[in-house]
This record gives sequence, C-alpha cells and structure tokens, in this order.
Amino acid sequence: MPKLIAVTGPKRAGKTTLCARLVARCVAAGWRVGGVLAPDRTENGAKVGIDVVWLRDGQRRPLARIVPDGDAATVGEYAFDDAVLAETLAVLLRDLATPLDLVVIDEIGRLELIQSGGYAPALAAVAETQARVVVFTVRESYVQALAERLAPALLPLCAAAHDGGATDGDAALGALLAAVGLGATD
Repeated sequence: MPKLIAVTGPKRAGKTTLCARLVARCVAAGWRVGGVLAPDRTENGAKVGIDVVWLRDGQRRPLARIVPDGDAATVGEYAFDDAVLAETLAVLLRDLATPLDLVVIDEIGRLELIQSGGYAPALAAVAETQARVVVFTVRESYVQALAERLAPALLPLCAAAHDGGATDGDAALGALLAAVGLGATD
C-alpha cells in the first residue's frame, strides 16, 4: 500500500505552492514524480482561473476559468474545460499505474467528492497504484470525505497559511518532506 498524504488548508492557504516546493525537492533528489499541480492563472494581478501542470512533462494548460455568471459555472465560481479535465484525468490514471516515487493530485474537492466528477476515478485507482507516495491537496472542509474514501491510510498535514504575505512555509515543507520519507537535507 502506498503512503497517502493530504495537504490541507482553507482557500489560498498555500497548498499548491507547498506541493510545488515538494516536487522540486523530490526531483532534485532523483525521485520519479508524476501527477498534477493546479496553480492559479492571473491577469493583471487578479485571479482569472486555474491552470493544470502535468508534472511528468511540464505541460501547462488552462483547466478552469472564473465566470461572473453562476449559471455557466461547473463548480462554485469555475467553469471547467471538459477536454482538459478529461486529458488530465488520463494523465493521473497513467501516473498512478506507473511505478513512480511520488504522484501529486492537486486538488480533490467538491467536484470529486460530492459530484463524483473530475478526478474521482483517480481516487478509485489509488487502491491499485504503483506509486510509492500519493499526495493530495484538499480543503479542510473535504478532508473527512477524502479520508472516508481512502481509509484508513490517509495522513492529513496542514499547509502553511498565508498571513499578510508571511508563511510558515519552511516548517510545512519540512513536515511534508518527513511525511513522504525525504529528509530536509536530501
């Protein structure tokens, strides 16, 4: 059974940033890394959507956009690109079936846990994964639902919370490195 870790926190807590730092450290240590990160897409300093970065090849694609009209939204304020979402799910399923050291799934939320859409099939594939470690990002409000899907193996860790631009990111990174089995000096 792989090690399963949830990086948790509220919106804008730094979950994706923390996972990006983890990925950089793992790659530098020679780990084989896959999965996806979902950083914000901004224009003129304002968030306009979410991109997805496929970690094995570095491709970055627009995954969702913020829509002012809630009727056009798929989840919350976002309208997802169905084609990119389907391609990203295929990337996740491929990576989970590959003997990698680390697979990151950023982010599991309402779409997967309530609507059974998005990356939900990847959650089912985790039981058969060839990866050594799988790290999920998930908002605090969905940790229990994710834990119920993956029980009993999920280890929740809190992301560094933003506080006026200052974070405790180094401590959070150290805890995450220890959890995945990579020392802070590796």
